[in-house]
Amino acid sequence: MDDRGSGHAAEPRHAGFEPHHVLPRSERMALGAAAKHLIDAGRLAYLRERGLHARVVQYVAPEVSGENRLLLATAGCACRSRGLHVLADGMPLCE
Repeated sequence: MDDRGSGHAAEPRHAGFEPHHVLPRSERMALGAAAKHLIDAGRLAYLRERGLHARVVQYVAPEVSGENRLLLATAGCACRSRGLHVLADGMPLCE
């Protein structure tokens, strides 16, 4: 029931809100990227708290795709003994 007692639900205050009218595309993209980085940081913390080696890897240039990161986690660092400790980009697999 709305506050006037008519029995009809009040229209939400955000009805008709369209973010593309409020924020420019560049700002929406930057905000989205920041949100993804925050989520990735939480995922990394979660995995590391459980004893896993984890890091985020950029696997393709941002000009190719904005969806260019993956979370890489291993249970231990046995990768060194197999010569897999360093990825093709020269970055260490484990920290």
